Amino acid sequence: MACEKPKLANYRSPKDPQQDRSFLAVQIKGTPGPDAHKVALLRHAGYPVAVLGFPRAVVLSTYMQFMHYVVFGLAYFRGMNFAAAPAVELSKDIAARIHGDAQKAGGVRQTRAWKSMAASPHQARCGPLTLHHHGIPFDGGCQPANAAEIYAAILKHLAGQRRIEYAELTFFGDTRYSPAGKAARKILEHAAERVFGARLKMPSDVYEGPAANHCYSDTITGNGRCFSTLLVSARQEEFPAARATGDYHLAQYLGTIEALAGRGRPVVAIVLEDLGPASLRTLDEFFHRVAAFLRH
Repeated sequence: MACEKPKLANYRSPKDPQQDRSFLAVQIKGTPGPDAHKVALLRHAGYPVAVLGFPRAVVLSTYMQFMHYVVFGLAYFRGMNFAAAPAVELSKDIAARIHGDAQKAGGVRQTRAWKSMAASPHQARCGPLTLHHHGIPFDGGCQPANAAEIYAAILKHLAGQRRIEYAELTFFGDTRYSPAGKAARKILEHAAERVFGARLKMPSDVYEGPAANHCYSDTITGNGRCFSTLLVSARQEEFPAARATGDYHLAQYLGTIEALAGRGRPVVAIVLEDLGPASLRTLDEFFHRVAAFLRH
């Protein structure tokens, strides 16, 4: 069970004023609890831990219903509405508008939305990787010299002011079947651990965009203190037989960025030239440098 201790190292100390996590453990009576050792560590360290016990014969739907109550209760206290999803409609409307512009202009790269992002002074290039950080404040006194330093400075500034408490890393592409997409997801999972877990002591999730469901989209757009990093490859796969050019995927990417930023969400965009080996190595090295800057 030695593997449990490093995970606790990613949490702030219970005595830290910024420690805001609580833990819920689910146990089935009469069955071995796979997380019993970790629960004991959390309790011994002084973290708030609640244990939910179910009888051995409990059915899965009972557990699912209880967790729905938990989620809805948290949503109520944070002013969220899971019965409606205006945020996801917002990003879809923006994406549809951009895609319509792309059809008239001859491609998404000819649209005002893409050109505006490409021409923005708030960007930094690192080989095949470009970081876009329009409207995101950071400590200009540190004079960051490259994309990784800028990203680290943004995180340090927002985390220091408690404007962000968790993060999402969303890759707009296939991460389940494509070998390159799987490799990109693995890099992002390592980044989530190295940058947000080990350095900033905050939870994070890795997603595939734009497959997130409606409730998720509504939640992340209008609520919480989440930092969003959205990634995409500028070179999209094309499937002529299905009349898929990749433009709509890029339109969804741009639409999501605009929707999140419009609701006040801190969001940065990372565009890779492609998903070739050189680009993926650059992406991995980028997050490695971010973690190093945050450590120092």
